[in-house]
Amino acid sequence: MSGGQPIHSISEMDGVPLALAVNSRQKLAIASRSATIQQFSLSTYQPLTPGRSTGSPLNHLIYHPTVPLLFGMEISGKINARHETDLEVILESELHTQPASGLGLTPDGNLLISSSTDGKVVIWDLQPFLLYFQPIQSDLHEWIEKITGWLKMDMPISSRQWLEFALQLLHWRARFDIQIGEAEPLQIGEFDILL
Repeated sequence: MSGGQPIHSISEMDGVPLALAVNSRQKLAIASRSATIQQFSLSTYQPLTPGRSTGSPLNHLIYHPTVPLLFGMEISGKINARHETDLEVILESELHTQPASGLGLTPDGNLLISSSTDGKVVIWDLQPFLLYFQPIQSDLHEWIEKITGWLKMDMPISSRQWLEFALQLLHWRARFDIQIGEAEPLQIGEFDILL
């Protein structure tokens, strides 16, 4: 807003913009009234993805701060999660039955908060879902503790089976998670070649 002059404008959209979101990965998502969604680069202002139909117009958009997800809320109140690369829907929820009024994420990205004119504000724990997207260098022991805690709660059998599998996988990975400070020192022999 330096000098009160815009630095660029984007007009290559598939319809009238209804909602937008930006992230730290230099992406801008725009949802249009014609029920499409597009992504643009904030460095080149060029489209990154062709317009993708959303079925119903989205009036709220928000990127996850650390994983490549874009959350949207339709005017009807339906919430969906899309992968950044192709904007395909990977998760949907129809808890709200009235028009959407708000959508937000906590700064750590662990909780999604939605509201609608049905009078509900709903707080969603995204951590079990985000487990699918965790990078290999995430803290294994912290995730093992979280999953162990979740398994003590009531949940659908399909969720329990996924979490039990994830726990076994993390235990397997943790076998190789040796802290450098705790590792045995290397013994160098007379015939070893050091590079």
